[in-house]
Amino acid sequence: MRLLSLIVITCLVVPIFAADDAADAQIKSIIQRYDAAWLKKDVAGVSKTMSPNYVYFSSDGKLRDRKWMMDFLQKDSYKLNRSERSEIEVHHTGSTAIVSSRWIGTGSYDGKPINDDQRCGIVLSQIKGRWLIVSEHCTQISK
Repeated sequence: MRLLSLIVITCLVVPIFAADDAADAQIKSIIQRYDAAWLKKDVAGVSKTMSPNYVYFSSDGKLRDRKWMMDFLQKDSYKLNRSERSEIEVHHTGSTAIVSSRWIGTGSYDGKPINDDQRCGIVLSQIKGRWLIVSEHCTQISK
């Protein structure tokens, strides 16, 4: 009887962990596509990863909506030369996920250099069966 109980419990629990692993992999893939699209200034690619009500919380306390971000990405005065995301951890429950990461990027904006080393939090939600980025906040890591 104990063996039967153990088998039943295992059959119930293992698919839950497998589903979590699959969702984590899918979420990481979306973040990778998002980063690659930003680096290439691919507005359509970035747009596909963002929810319609996306909001960015800047490190200087400003709120930026999806339209503002898309306009910014298209500016000729904005150039991203390099970006790298590491220390990625996915925490999710149900249809919400929070990704913590470290993002390093270099480039320029309005002739001024960008040399960022940031800790970022990205919130994703499952909307109509797709994981989309709902909000993001990055802040510089102190030296």
